[in-house]
Order: sequence, then C-alpha cells, then structure tokens
Amino acid sequence: MEKIKTNKKIYLLVLVLALCLIFSVLLLLSHLATSQKQSPTVSSIEEAVSTANQVFTPPTPTPNQSAEIDIGGTMYPVTFLGRLGNNLLSVDAGFEIEIFGSTIMSASQTGVASYRFSHFEIYKGSGYYVLSNGLVLDASYINTQSEIEIVGVYINISTMTVNIPRDYQSMGSYAVYLKDDITEALTKMYPTDGDTFVFDTGTTIILQALPNRFHSFREFKQNYKSELIENDRTRLQIKLLIDRELTLYFEKIIYTVQETIAPASQELVTISTDTMKLGDDVFISVDISSFYKIKDFKINGLSVNRETYAGDVRFAGNVATIKITEDWLQGYGSVLDIEVTTELNEIFLIIILCVSVTIPFFVMLLITLIVIGKHQRKVLHVQIQGKRTKDQRMNTGDFVRGLQDGSIGSLSDKTLQEKIDKMKQYEE
Repeated sequence: MEKIKTNKKIYLLVLVLALCLIFSVLLLLSHLATSQKQSPTVSSIEEAVSTANQVFTPPTPTPNQSAEIDIGGTMYPVTFLGRLGNNLLSVDAGFEIEIFGSTIMSASQTGVASYRFSHFEIYKGSGYYVLSNGLVLDASYINTQSEIEIVGVYINISTMTVNIPRDYQSMGSYAVYLKDDITEALTKMYPTDGDTFVFDTGTTIILQALPNRFHSFREFKQNYKSELIENDRTRLQIKLLIDRELTLYFEKIIYTVQETIAPASQELVTISTDTMKLGDDVFISVDISSFYKIKDFKINGLSVNRETYAGDVRFAGNVATIKITEDWLQGYGSVLDIEVTTELNEIFLIIILCVSVTIPFFVMLLITLIVIGKHQRKVLHVQIQGKRTKDQRMNTGDFVRGLQDGSIGSLSDKTLQEKIDKMKQYEE
C-alpha cells in the first residue's frame, strides 16, 4: 500500500511539471506572434518611405531643414532657412512643407518668438520670389549647390503700451491707428493684451487722444524718444522703432463765470469765484439787513428759493450753492444771470407794531401813577397834620390843672405865657 501511494505522488508531480512546460511554450509562441505583427517587413518599410516622401515635417525645429523634391526624375534636396532682413535667424524656426512630385502644395512655419512671420520665398535663377501654394518646380529653381532653397522671411516687431492714470480714466480715452506710408490710409488698431499694441518695427503709428465732455487733453508723456513725426496737441504721430510706453493726461476745462446781476441787486450779491469747472461748488450769497428778507432769488430765470435745478442748487441762509455738474454745464454753461428782490421782514413789522402800541400804554400808565401818587401824598400829609393838631390841642384848664397837680413840670412865667399863646393859635 505504501508503494502504491508513493507512485501516485510521483505521477502527480510529473503531471504538474508537464502542465507548466506547456503553459511556458504557449506564452513564448504568443510573444513571438506579437513581435512579428509589430515589426514591419521590408515591403512595408518601402511603402512607408514612399508615402513620407510626399509630406515632410522636420522632427526638430531648427534654422535649416531639408527634404527632397523630384524634378525631372532626379531628387534634389530642399533647404529651409529663416531670415530676418538680410540676416539668417540665430534662433530656432520650425517649418513644414507638403509636396507632391515636383509640386509644392503648401508651406507653413511654427513661429519665432519676438518676430512676426511674413511669407516664404524660393530661390529662382538669380533672386528670390514669393512662394505660392501649388508651385510646380523645374530646373530654374535649382541653385548653384544643386538645392531647392526656401526661405521663411520674418520681420522685427515692437510693442506700444498706452496708459491713462487711474485719476484721469474718467476724463477721456484714446484711439490707435496704423498709417500706410504710401497711401496714407488709416487702419484702427486694437490692443493684443490689455493696453499693449504690437506693430512691425518702423511702422507709422497715430495715437489720438479723445477727451470726454467738459474735459481737455493735457499732454503725452513718453519713456523713449522714437522718431517723432507730429505732435499736434491731441494727435501724436510716431515711427515706432523700439518698444515704448506712452501716458496720456487729461484735465477739466476751466470756464470763466459770465455773470449778469440786476442793477438793484448788485450791492447785495457776492459770487465766490470768477471761474468754474466740473465738480466745483459755486456760492452766491445775498447780504441784506435783518429788517429785510429775500422775496425772490433768481438764477438763470429760475427761483432757487422756491425751485431746484435737479439737485444742482441748494439754498440755505441767504446762500445759494451751485454744484457744477455735467447737466448744469450742458444747460447753462458758465452763465450766471442773477436777480434778487427783497421785502420787509414781517417779524420786524410785528415788533414795530407791538412797540408802537406798548410805549403809549406805558406812558399813560406812568402819568396815571404819578398823578395818583401825588394825590395820595397830599391826603396823607393832611391826615398827618390833623393828627398832630389833635394830639397837641389842649385847653387852658387842662394845662393849668396839670401844673397844679404836677403832671406838667414847672415853667417860668415867660415860658408859660408863650405856651399859652401858642395853644391859642392852634385852637383858633
């Protein structure tokens, strides 16, 4: 039994090894089949080369690219050059050309920073000619080096940045025009980025300042002096030779006040200023006596103490304050036609009436009091005199009795006789 079990284990191990071997063989065959499918045959490579011969795309942008063109059954190399003016470019320029036999179907380029691509030229005979799509080449296009020479022509560019400071942006704007030096035709240009314009170097540019209403243009300021052609107040014409920045400044127009004051009001009215501009406050005050008040205050025909100029005029304390707005300047300009009429202040009329009534009343009351006072003083004097007489009245008998009983002091005969005589006078 143990021998049978051992044989079974050996058979099982052999079976596993066989399966692993079969799987490895299948995996190897699959890999070989895939490699053969991806690897081109000789015939497929020749077909691909024949197709690629029709469209040439340089693998890496460089100043010189080459291909071959069939002219009369002979393959001639094509050389690509980048040129700026009369000089070859020292930076990379990528070109692409589509050919069919001896025909150039199209040509393009990938661009060069800091330059503008203009066009392609092709060498023929003793000079260069503009390359057009669909050009059929012949032996006249072969140069002395037995090449077809195609040149990408580039042009220098310059930038112009136009600035208007923040405080002046509400006062105006500008327009930029490209001028044709031959026809003098103007083409309006638009910025490529923000307020930056890009032009071919040497281009004639016109910068036109456009002030808003009630503003004027003050000046251009430049950070570089390019070739100045004209600076006619609001119009700057330059030949752009380098990158440059220009700043525009505007200002508010200052107007002279054109005042007309009615003759009767000339001594009453005072205007705070002789000039005005947008945003100013102009104060017109009326100086009158406190016994009077303003009956009507007219500016340019309207009563400012009764009506308003759409909020442009405020009136308080005999002073009219005019806010110089666009609406005001649009409607009236700098004209101030002023007329003031006054009238007696009713408060003082009431005071005068009260005083005219009160003073006579107090005068009569004072006179009455004086008369009554005098009468009372006279009556009082009479009463006092009567009381004194009564108190001093004494008959002779009482006096004698007083002397006898001692209630009256002893007197001399002479003094006694004087007293008796005086008493008699009172009795009489």
